[in-house]
Formats: sequence, structure tokens, C-alpha cells
Amino acid sequence: MKRSQHLVIKYLIGLAGLLYLFNLRLEFYIDDSGLFATIAAQIADTGEWLSLFVEGRDWLDKPHLPFWIIAVFFKIFGVNSFVYLLPHTIAFFLACYYCFLFARQYYNDKTAWLSILILLCSQYSFMAGTEGRVEPFLMLFIIAAVFHFDRFTKETKTIHLVCMSLFTAGAIMSKGLFLVVPIFGAIGGHLLYKSRSLKFIFKPYWIFIFALIVLFLLPEVYSLWVQFDSQPDKLVFGRNNVSGIKWFFWDSQFTRLINEGPITRAKGDIVYFLHTQLWAFFPWCLALYFALYQIVRNLIKRVLAVEMYSFSGAMLMLLLFSVSKFQLPHYITIIFPFYAILVANTFESAIGRGSLKYLKLVQWLQIGLGMLLIGGSYYLWNVAIYIYVLIIVAFLVGMFLFNKYIKQGLDKCIYMSAFVVIIINLILSINIFPTIAAYRGDNKAAAYVNKNYPNDELIVLGPVSNRVLFYTNGKVTKNWTPSDDDFTKYQTNELILSRVDEYINRMSYTHEEIARFDHFVGESFGVEFLNPRTRDKSLTSYVLLKKRR
Repeated sequence: MKRSQHLVIKYLIGLAGLLYLFNLRLEFYIDDSGLFATIAAQIADTGEWLSLFVEGRDWLDKPHLPFWIIAVFFKIFGVNSFVYLLPHTIAFFLACYYCFLFARQYYNDKTAWLSILILLCSQYSFMAGTEGRVEPFLMLFIIAAVFHFDRFTKETKTIHLVCMSLFTAGAIMSKGLFLVVPIFGAIGGHLLYKSRSLKFIFKPYWIFIFALIVLFLLPEVYSLWVQFDSQPDKLVFGRNNVSGIKWFFWDSQFTRLINEGPITRAKGDIVYFLHTQLWAFFPWCLALYFALYQIVRNLIKRVLAVEMYSFSGAMLMLLLFSVSKFQLPHYITIIFPFYAILVANTFESAIGRGSLKYLKLVQWLQIGLGMLLIGGSYYLWNVAIYIYVLIIVAFLVGMFLFNKYIKQGLDKCIYMSAFVVIIINLILSINIFPTIAAYRGDNKAAAYVNKNYPNDELIVLGPVSNRVLFYTNGKVTKNWTPSDDDFTKYQTNELILSRVDEYINRMSYTHEEIARFDHFVGESFGVEFLNPRTRDKSLTSYVLLKKRR
């Protein structure tokens, strides 16, 4: 790769990386991060590492590893949202590094750098860094496990099998056993393609890998046994004799995929991720579909591929998600490293007139869409003028670099695409995400209680986000469905928070309203909320009540 192109790619990677670091300052704006941070903070505070609790009740929904990682960071750096998001960002940066190592091993240096740029500058990669879910850890564990297995096939060093098994166990202990699908799917697909037979299944190193994975899973299995299997009388999911170990190995994910068990969903859409990726993997999704088309075409024509890890791992996971009835946009991000490698190689290897014309066209279309979003944000969302000053400065620097150093048309499209999505997410980070957090009434209520009533217990009635548990310094008691006896008991409590009119009215005889906080319910934001002129139509309120004197 020419030094000039290297400079431009590093400039864009640096901009994107700084934006990820800048986002560490954001408050939580989704419920999952508030819940997960509360559980990790409790581990750090109590030193109880084997059991997970929420509001004093046994919690069986996610494996332990992400909570252990975050609890360690809390112990070292203190408990706050910045520290919570920090290990997620570090994990994502490491996933980018492994993506680079893998791509450089099979392709050229430019493809490796492009894979980092594409992964960093994918829309949901930015969002995953702000949401605080487990996906950044999964990105790292999956691509790292595949990389180390591949290194073992070339170097036959046992340390790579150890690392591969450790990362595989880490993925399982973060989300569930189904994470073996993208890892072993990628490995199996590649080995089958290269050997044209199933003899690789009988290699003795699989026994070693399996034994190591089982060994590394023991902390999770032991923790679940201590909290659940050794105490069958515990009431979990409304019943006794619930096995935490069985839940970990089967119920936590596979019963969701087949829509059975305690957590189900009524419907799914087999093409859900095909259209969701249009924005989640923006601005690269149309190029991704072209890359997949080329790979399938080459397979039919028996044109030899350099590697099949990326295609096999990505397609098997996409297929599994598509047939599942549990479909959320953040699920697909775990295979973004594979996507990034596929797209980077397609950009770098495009030589035919038709291929170049198509790739330029789709990237310019997305650049145009991105520019419309940037321009519209000024009028629609009242973006502050200083943000546009920053954008103009970055834009001028970018244009100077592109015009001076980049001569090929497709390269300009790629770098402009990355540049546009960086600007879009700069606007999101400086204006939109803080606006969303400002209309999280539970966050504001927690700050108000911390300042004015730091020593009082807060009673929360009805469907209130778990963020209030994390941001409130004092004791919080949540009751989603209070009974008549509960209302009688709560009459003696100082502070009540709710957004349900029925509950507020019932407590108004003994309590009076002292504060009201605007709140937007849900995590999907439409134009009505983001437009200041229509925002009030989408809002409800949290009401804080204090006992009458």
C-alpha cells in the first residue's frame, strides 16, 4: 500500500477511534446497560462473585463473564458509567486488531487496514460502543478464536489452541453455547472447503480443544451450581428445581431460538436481518451483498478462494439468526469482523469494469444519503452550530488528504463513505445521544434524589427502567405490580417514583408531588421524538412523590 493511502486510512481510523473514546462520557440510554451495570456494581461492592442478584432476587438470564470483567474494572477505577463502557470499548478495539491480523494473514496490507476502517465505521459498531451490551466482547472472542485456530494450523504451536479454547469459552460464558456456531462454523467451513472431505473431523487436536473449553467453562458451571443446582428449593421463573447449568447449556439461548421455554416471542421475520443490515452495517451493506454474491458465484464456478472462514462463519450465524424468532438488530454485530474482511477484500480485489462501476455507484448513493442526514440534522434536530464548525474543519482536512493523495475513484468512495459515517456519529454523540439521555426520566429522577434526599429509600412503582437502580446512590426498592397490601405499606415511605397514573393517584392521599421528569419510553426513536417541534407528543412523565407532613 502506498504511503499516501496509509496516511489517509490512519487519519480516518484515528478520527473514528477518538469518537469511540469520546462516547465513554455518555450516560446510559438503554435499559440493559443500567441492569448489567447494577449487577456488576453489586459484585464489586459485596465481593459475591459466584451469584447474580437483582434487587435481592436470584437472577438467571445471562452468564457471568461480562459481569466479572466489569466488576474488576469497577473495583479498580470506581463505579460509574464511564468505567462500565471502558471494557466494552477496549474489547471492540481488540476485535479490530484481531480483524487486522486475520486479514493481513490472507490478504494484502491494504485489505487489512481497510478491514479495520470498515469495522470501526459501521453504524451499529458505533452504537454498540454506546449501548453497553455484550456484543463488543463477542466480536473479540469470535474473531480471536478463529484467528488462533488458523495460526495453529500453520505453526502447530499449542499456545494457539489454548488461546482459541480460551476465547471460545469466553464467548460461551458471555452469551451462551450457541456462540460455537460462528466459531466452529467458520473453522469447519474453511477446513471442508480446503480439504474437500470430512477427515479433518478426526484430528486428535479436537479432543484437546474440547477438554480445554470444558476446563475454562468450569468457573461458570460451578457458579451456577452454587447459586441454583445446589439449592433446588429456590423459586426461579415461578417454579422450583430450576437447574442453572441446564439453563446455561440449553435454555438461555437454544430455547429462544426454537421459541420454547420461559422466554418466548410470538413471531419472527426470516428476512429481518437482510433489511436491518442496510442501516446497521451502513455504509457497507450493499458492498457486502455484492461480496456474498461474488463468493457464491465463484463457488459455483469452482474458482479457488483464499479463505472461507469469513464467509462460513458469517453465513451460518446469519442463517441461525434469521430462522430464530428472537431478532434484535444488535445481535448481528457479532459477525461484523467477518463482514469487514469480506467487504475489504471485495474493494481491494475489484478489477472488472462492472464490479468497479457497481461498487462506486452504491458507495456514492450511501455517501449522498449520509450527506442528506447531516444536512437535515441541522434543521430537524437543532444541532448546535459549533458542531458544524467541527464538521467543516474535519471535512476540509479530509478533502485535502483525499484530493492530494487518493487518485483511484473507488478508494475515494471508500474513504468518503467512512468519513461521512464518522460525521453522522459525531452528531449523534454530541447532540442526539445526550438528548435521548436528557429525556430518560429515571436518570433525572435518580440525580434529583441523590442531590436532595441522599439518605432516603426510593420506592419505584410500575415499569421503571433499571437505570434508576444504577444511578441512585441510596437504597431502591422496585415493585412492578404492587398489591393493595404494598400500597398500605408504602404509605409510610418518604419517596415514591412512578409514571403510572393509577399508582400516583393511589399514593396522592398520603404523598404530594415534588418533581416531574419528562421521559421517553422505549429504545426505538422516530422523527417525532428527535424533532424538537413534535417531541412533546412522544413523551410521558415520571412523578416523584414525597410523604405529606
